[in-house]
Amino acid sequence: MLGNSYEIIEEGLRSRTTDLDDDDPQFPGRNGLTYLRPCTESHNPLHLVVLWLGTNDLKSKFNRQPSDAADGLHRLIDVIQQIAKQPDGTSTKIIIVSPPLAIEESLKIGTKFVGAPKKSQQFATLYKALSKDKNCEFIDLSGIKPGKDDGVHLDKSEHLSVAKLIRDKILEGK
Repeated sequence: MLGNSYEIIEEGLRSRTTDLDDDDPQFPGRNGLTYLRPCTESHNPLHLVVLWLGTNDLKSKFNRQPSDAADGLHRLIDVIQQIAKQPDGTSTKIIIVSPPLAIEESLKIGTKFVGAPKKSQQFATLYKALSKDKNCEFIDLSGIKPGKDDGVHLDKSEHLSVAKLIRDKILEGK
């Protein structure tokens, strides 16, 4: 969608959190903070980093508030601003993506996301303020509804909508 002059390095991983370790043996190494530094250093220099995290921080077992996820995201931004540089030595641009709202009526019985729908309503406000404070770009996905499968994950058409929003934000800065 961006053309041949762009190289996209996709580092998404299901169940990743901003800065939490998950004790579930299915999800080792999902702490975004401990993963970010070596990942960023291995790919440096970087023109742009897109951060889209927070929903998994709202798993009920973590007992977190949206402000805790925003604090975790703040630490991730600090790491990027500390070590990531563009090829000319200037600061790497960061786009913060506020996750879609979790949808209560679509959550599966026994979900790991009890309470997440109400909490997720705070992401856009918190992340927008953080983006402004840290001089980052911002994309609000609260208008994108997760698929009906589980109330938190996007389906294929929703991923395409998000890709277009991110593409437009990237090209806006050109």
